[in-house]
Amino acid sequence: MMPSSKADDVADYLSQVCTKIKNDGNNVVTIILDNNRTHKDKMRYNLWLALKSNELMIDFIVKYVYIAPYSPDYNLAEYAIHLLRVNVLHHCSPKLTLDDKETMVRNYLQNNHLFSKPGLENTLAHILNL
Repeated sequence: MMPSSKADDVADYLSQVCTKIKNDGNNVVTIILDNNRTHKDKMRYNLWLALKSNELMIDFIVKYVYIAPYSPDYNLAEYAIHLLRVNVLHHCSPKLTLDDKETMVRNYLQNNHLFSKPGLENTLAHILNL
């Protein structure tokens, strides 16, 4: 969550996320990673050390799924951007300024859900079936 993260930073962040997940009553997490260098063995080892050094986290299970370095088909944000383009920007005038378009997007997001629950479920199912 910083401009230049190292494996230790990623492990620390994920350790905090895992602790929150455990505190919410869950004992397993699946972490989806691309092949960024901060996601390699050192990060996974440091995360394992952090979790095993915390008595409450000893039985916590972390599963990893690796995807290609940039996989837009697996990125939910890409689907959200597509929906914004279709619902807000597709028919707007080319004469609008960038500020006007930003206002339109902000208004849309304040007044609408980007995904309906079934829409989100369908999109996630699509991604998982790729």
